[in-house]
Amino acid sequence: MPALHIFTAAEAAPGDHMDEIRKISVRLNDRSYEYDVYTLVIAFFQGVECHVFDPDTEIPGDTGLLVDVDIRESAVSVTLAEPEGEGVPLVREVAIPEEGGRAAVKNRTKRTLYEMLRDYCGRDLPWGSLTGIRP
Repeated sequence: MPALHIFTAAEAAPGDHMDEIRKISVRLNDRSYEYDVYTLVIAFFQGVECHVFDPDTEIPGDTGLLVDVDIRESAVSVTLAEPEGEGVPLVREVAIPEEGGRAAVKNRTKRTLYEMLRDYCGRDLPWGSLTGIRP
């Protein structure tokens, strides 16, 4: 597997690396959230090939962006990384309220992933009844 470039938001202006991405790999430890994670990623990267993998699966060498989502009962951790390069991870971990249940886990996962992709891409997604996306 090629060296992995872990980047920071300070490394480049938002959105200037998006044209280089041809394939996205998502590593997800809980497939029951696959639809939510996958649809959010492809909303930011329309037309880019995207695949979801289990954590123990080797990621293809031609991956342009790695999205690693680790969902646990007490917290959700999301990491964004680009192959080939230098830098430190863009990682966010948020706690899940004990009384929240599955809905809280789902909402925290989607919100955290959305915020990270927004920062990476340098833009917000449109929302409203015509796009089917709610704020």
